[in-house]
Amino acid sequence: MNPHNPINNKKRNHRRAALCAALLFVLCAGLFGCGPGAGASSGGSGGQSAAVAASSASASGGAGNCTLEIDCKTLLANKDKLDPSKASLVPADGVLLAERKVAFTDGETVFDVLARVCKDEKLQMESAGGAVSGGAYVEGIGNIYEFDAGPESGWRYSVNGEYPGQSSSLQEVKDGDAICWRYTCDLGADVGAGEAQK
Repeated sequence: MNPHNPINNKKRNHRRAALCAALLFVLCAGLFGCGPGAGASSGGSGGQSAAVAASSASASGGAGNCTLEIDCKTLLANKDKLDPSKASLVPADGVLLAERKVAFTDGETVFDVLARVCKDEKLQMESAGGAVSGGAYVEGIGNIYEFDAGPESGWRYSVNGEYPGQSSSLQEVKDGDAICWRYTCDLGADVGAGEAQK
């Protein structure tokens, strides 16, 4: 094989660029506390695995405890809007993950906690975006995605009963925080989110 072959050089440059991009992503995620799980998927298409976010987050020491719960109770009253292929994914009580206490590390975000718990519980979660795009956006949990129950449906999160107006990957967790992820069928109005960002 000729090392000066333009085809080999092109392949080598492509690999180098991919490696540099991956290293830059990990470095930026660590520096800006946005969580390495941006673009994560623990069962969906493409992107970085939520397992990376989970192992990264648990590698450093603890900083406190919060609670996390995930539900799609709004779908119980909106079954007519739900994509029929998703009906079997909705639990009878609408609870995908009952409230539980979760330890977190200093600098972790709501997104980091969600990614880690979903990985531990083998609950599918997929997101898009990241630090460069203004934060991660959670597209689906438990294989229930935005728009599965109409054009105004998707996931919203609250912290201590309030819906922050920023990405979950920019919302740092504080000791004692109560984090809830809820599926909305009405742009958040049905879960008390108003116009807060998903």
